[in-house]
Amino acid sequence: MVKRTTLADIGNLVGVDPSVVSRVIREDPALSIRPETRKKIREAIEKLGYHPNALAQNLRQSRSGAFGMFVPDFANPIFAEIIRGADRASAAAGAVLVTGETAHGGYLELARSGRLDGLLLVSDDVGGSEMDELDSIGVPWLLVNRQEYGRRCLIIDDEKGARAAVDGMLALGHTSIGHISGPAYSDTASRRALGFRNALTEAGLPSDAAVSAEYSAASGSVAAPLLLASFPDVTAIVVSNVMGAIGALAGLHKAGVRVPQDVSIVAIHDFDLAEQLVPRLSTVRMPLAQLGSRGIEVLAGAPLKNPMILGPIELILRDSSTSITSEPPAP
Repeated sequence: MVKRTTLADIGNLVGVDPSVVSRVIREDPALSIRPETRKKIREAIEKLGYHPNALAQNLRQSRSGAFGMFVPDFANPIFAEIIRGADRASAAAGAVLVTGETAHGGYLELARSGRLDGLLLVSDDVGGSEMDELDSIGVPWLLVNRQEYGRRCLIIDDEKGARAAVDGMLALGHTSIGHISGPAYSDTASRRALGFRNALTEAGLPSDAAVSAEYSAASGSVAAPLLLASFPDVTAIVVSNVMGAIGALAGLHKAGVRVPQDVSIVAIHDFDLAEQLVPRLSTVRMPLAQLGSRGIEVLAGAPLKNPMILGPIELILRDSSTSITSEPPAP
C-alpha cells in the first residue's frame, strides 16, 4: 500500500511547520509568511502529489472557537495546573478549552470532525500512527512536555528540576540520595533521571540508588520501601512525580520508616495539597501553568522559536525533608 503524503512530509521538505502548510492550503488570510516560502510550499505540494482530505479541508475553513487538551489521567493533580493555564489562554483568545483523557481516543474524532482549532497532547501513550493521522487532517497540534523526533513540542526543564531537588538535599548534608524515577517509556522520566544522575556525579557522589515506578501513588508506595531495602544507606529520596511521592509517604509509614527523621523526601512538581499532607511535602515547583498557556498561544498562531518553557523553577522545602544532622522538633 502506497503511503499517503501528509502535511508533515511537505513541511519537512520546505522546512516549515505542518500547520503553516495547512494554512497555505486553506488560504488563511491571517497567515503572514514570505512570498518565496509560500511558493516553495505550493511547489512541494505539487511535487509530492498531496491531495487534501476534502471533507476535513471544508470543515477547517472557519474557526470552531475551541481548542483541545488531552491528558492521560484526570486523577493526577499535575495535569490540572497545565489545564488551568491552557484554559486561561483559550479564554483570552476568545475560545473554549475541551479536555479529555487520551486513552479514549476522543481527540482524533474531534480533530476529524473539524471541531477543534488546535490540539495539545499531554501524554506518552499517543503513538506515531495517531500523530500521522493528525498531520493528515491538518489540525494544528503540539506534544506537551514530551519530545518526539520530528514532532512539534513544548517542554519544561525537567533535568533542571531534578537538579534542584538533588541540590536541595545536598545542601541539607545528605550524601546518599536515592531516586524513584518514572516509567522507562516516559520522556519526562528520562530527563529527570538524567538531571538526578548528573547532579550527583558532579558532586562526586554515586547515583545508582534508583528504582522505577509509574506516576501513581500506588506505585510510589511500593517503590519507596523497595528502594530503602535495596539501598539501606539512603537518607534522602528524590521522587520523580508528586503522586509517587504521596504514595512513598504512605508506603514508608506502613513500613515503620519515619519521614523526615529516618529519610527525607522531595518531589518534582508542586500542588496545593502538598501543604496539607503529614508531613508537609517538599517539592520543586515547575512552570506548569505557563506550559499550558504557551501551548494555546502557539496553536493560536504565535511562533514556536524555543520548545523550552523558561519559567521559574523553585525548590520548596517543607516538613518532609530536613538536615541529616538535625532531628525535627516533636509535633
